[in-house]
Amino acid sequence: MVTSVFLRVAFSLIGWFCLYAWSCHRFKDRTYEWSCRLVTLTHGVLATCLSGYIGFIDGPWPMSY
Repeated sequence: MVTSVFLRVAFSLIGWFCLYAWSCHRFKDRTYEWSCRLVTLTHGVLATCLSGYIGFIDGPWPMSY
């Protein structure tokens, strides 16, 4: 159980770091902060979409509880 959580966290960190590294490599004319903000924006949009999907489509209707 603990190993599974550790692996999920590790792969998540590796994935976000790879996105950051790709962004730094792809947009060389931009600053590193711009790449960091791009990864942050991507994370925010993904988290919002997943929360909406779980809350309104897959899970129970949140307004009935």
